[in-house]
Amino acid sequence: MLYLGMDIGPGELEAWLVEDSGRVLARSRGPALDEVLAPCLEACQGRPMRGLSALPAGCEPPSGLEGCPRDHALFAGALGGNPGILIQADSLVRVLTLDISGALRVTEPTEDIGLAFLRRRLEVLAGDSRLPAGRRLRRRIEAGQDPVSACFELACWPGPDPDLRGLLWTQARRLVQTVRQAHSRMLGVSAPPGSWSGGFMVPPLPDLFSEEVYRFLPEVSWRAPRLPCAAGAVLLARAATPDPRRGGLRGLMSQRTALKGFMRRLRDALE
Repeated sequence: MLYLGMDIGPGELEAWLVEDSGRVLARSRGPALDEVLAPCLEACQGRPMRGLSALPAGCEPPSGLEGCPRDHALFAGALGGNPGILIQADSLVRVLTLDISGALRVTEPTEDIGLAFLRRRLEVLAGDSRLPAGRRLRRRIEAGQDPVSACFELACWPGPDPDLRGLLWTQARRLVQTVRQAHSRMLGVSAPPGSWSGGFMVPPLPDLFSEEVYRFLPEVSWRAPRLPCAAGAVLLARAATPDPRRGGLRGLMSQRTALKGFMRRLRDALE
């Protein structure tokens, strides 16, 4: 049996075709569905295949593929079926948790954390020429740089701008508070693993977050996602057989020990 996992999230589409052993036969990325699917379908060569597409809410799967919530595939890829915590951070920030109940819980998007909030603050700051941070931002923006990208660069070592680094530190602290609240509602998982995804969690924010979360939530061990969303869809497709009724994150969680070798082969494809 072959397994096709596809991420139909915002931005580029991605697809993985994987053998039952975990060997990756094809990987492709691109903006168009047909372009991304073509290498995988060619490598399939008519062999039996189960396809699973990770979909944002309200989207329909491509013809011939089953669909699953993109949150589930993100979580499966990041934590490999282990109960834990995933921060999904782009324009807005949500925290996803999976505990021994097997149910994925998702916090409501937080309005004062994320790229959208940060961009609004930076636009105001760039208009204030009284502050060195505002002047430095304005010069970068006038040179054509995105304000968020400029902020991240100016807040990094060596020589970080103190005001911009402080702004990101405040975001990290609010994020830790959100994670602590989500963690407090988890059942039967005292020391879960944690991970993150999304364009908000780029340097120096992961380092600032790590410093804060170590102080206030030291029992959670944090690391970068193991696999991308498309590979998470492959894992969910693999865990759903031979009995689809026992699939999904619950199925993957119950089979994660048996699928260690399968997941290791998927990770090898990223090296």
